[in-house]
Amino acid sequence: MPTSELRELDAGLSLPQRWAIARARAQRTLARLRTKWDESEHPREPAGSSEGGQFTSGGGGGDKPEAGAATLDPQVTNVGGDEWNRAAAERLEREYQAAAPKVEKLAIEAPGKVGTRVPSDDEEEEEAPFIPEDWDQLTTTDQENAFEQFKSQNEQAYLDSEIQSWQDSGSALDDGKAIVTEEFNSGDNTDWANDAIDEFRDDFDGEIPYTNQQLIDAIKLDYETGYEGQGKFTVEFDDNKLKQPAGYIPPDPAQLPLPGIEIPEPKPEKALTQEMRDGLTAAITVEFTDTAQNKAESIEPPEYLKESAIEFLEMSWGEKSDNEKFEWTKQFTDIVESESDGSPEAVTNEEIKVEALPTKYDPLNEGSDHNYRRTQALAKHLSIARTREVLDERLPDVPSPSDDVLASIDKKLWGAWKSSSTAPDGMLLQVATADELGGRLNTKTAKEIDRDEMIKYAEGRYAQIGGYAGVKAYIRAKWEVSQYLLDKAGIKELKLYRGISLDSEIINKLFKAMQDAKVVNGHTQLPTLEVKRNGAASTSVADHVSNGWGSSPSRVVLRASVPRTAVISIPAYGINVHSEREVVVAGTAWKGWDAWKGSAPKFEDVPLRHAA
Repeated sequence: MPTSELRELDAGLSLPQRWAIARARAQRTLARLRTKWDESEHPREPAGSSEGGQFTSGGGGGDKPEAGAATLDPQVTNVGGDEWNRAAAERLEREYQAAAPKVEKLAIEAPGKVGTRVPSDDEEEEEAPFIPEDWDQLTTTDQENAFEQFKSQNEQAYLDSEIQSWQDSGSALDDGKAIVTEEFNSGDNTDWANDAIDEFRDDFDGEIPYTNQQLIDAIKLDYETGYEGQGKFTVEFDDNKLKQPAGYIPPDPAQLPLPGIEIPEPKPEKALTQEMRDGLTAAITVEFTDTAQNKAESIEPPEYLKESAIEFLEMSWGEKSDNEKFEWTKQFTDIVESESDGSPEAVTNEEIKVEALPTKYDPLNEGSDHNYRRTQALAKHLSIARTREVLDERLPDVPSPSDDVLASIDKKLWGAWKSSSTAPDGMLLQVATADELGGRLNTKTAKEIDRDEMIKYAEGRYAQIGGYAGVKAYIRAKWEVSQYLLDKAGIKELKLYRGISLDSEIINKLFKAMQDAKVVNGHTQLPTLEVKRNGAASTSVADHVSNGWGSSPSRVVLRASVPRTAVISIPAYGINVHSEREVVVAGTAWKGWDAWKGSAPKFEDVPLRHAA
């Protein structure tokens, strides 16, 4: 895209979004100078593109088990590697064993039930839908919806900006001083003044003939609000409350004065000299300022700041051109996609009914069409049913979603992943998977993806299922169902392949001009290449898919051996490109991996070269 077009697109984004995009562009530039391969730097091309096929996937739910509640399968948990790798394998297997009875119950009850609505396969679309190309081609309802989503996704950022401005301007300190003054005068908070008086006593040369409480009772504070928290502060002493200094003996009212002798009126308050009053005022003023500053940092921002943030949001949207509004809508919502096929959720759903359980489970599409179709029907049914259960368990205050809503979530998350793992939903999937399953989000990805921004994005885009918490529940359920189907098929470990494509220049820098390459059974191994696990990664169980992926002569194929518990999504969900037999894995415990230039050998021909 030309630089001018990039600037025009960026102009419609918020400051945090512009920064995230700028940072991502800078990181892509720096990637050419790196000395280690990081697979997150090289997102796959979309399915059907000129560069070849692309993998996709499915979603999740579930609950955490009690430690020691299950008998762990050693073929799944014996992964080797460091302590983290071993502990992660055991933890995930324990979590699956705790959830398995619930998934089993849903599976047993599935045959004969009224069909579950699930997303239909994208591959069977015959006619390209109408896709709006500008703002005017969106309906009035969609334009209004775009504005509401703009407010929803950006309101917190604008509010944070208003709060920061409120604090920087001194308004927060001004409010803090007013609150501390009021609390002191009402007797609700005088501890800080007690500390100030004690400090003055320590510094004063002489005795102060009043207790701290006597002095506090006699003091009245006054604060007149002012610019940047620098309003007028005064300390006043009530002499009527200083009539009982230490050692003072009031005159005996029974003793009559002698004739002609005038007895002066007693003034015990003079025991608190002007020097003492000045010193106490100075000490109290210092402590008052510190206390007010602490109060300013902890008080709730005033409600009017939220109203101000919304006003600025509305103003910001109103100042955008139609082109800027459309570009923002296309990039940060699914509205354009929704209108393109005329449905409210941008999902073409089909009703799936589990006629009978498979006689032999086939989640990876390795056997007969008959059992694969039965496994696939069960997988789709369990994915929706278990997700609803987990959402209801974790988020009881969120209305239980319909099949259509869950189908929409499935399409949004995995449709975005299919197109690009660096799109907003793809990045959300990375972060949420790492959070939910306790996997590794590698250093580079963690720097490029703003986790807080992804959470904020999920709160708006997936509000129907509880925002970010709902996305994590979805991933948990998808993972549990994948585990169940693999377990029923007796699959404890998977041998996977992943194809990537690099420029020759990067190849030379990453692999020291191939000096460390080794030829093994006619394939070129890259032993010095370091593979870093990430939140989620697309792989295939078929070597020919990865070995034939893309058209670049600088293709690299990774092989990985993972326990069942590393698998999030399997081919049986039917969302991915079936011919690629895709498996999406998490950055949890793996057993080992290696890398090859051009093409990789089969596992049965060449054993894995690197353990975990």
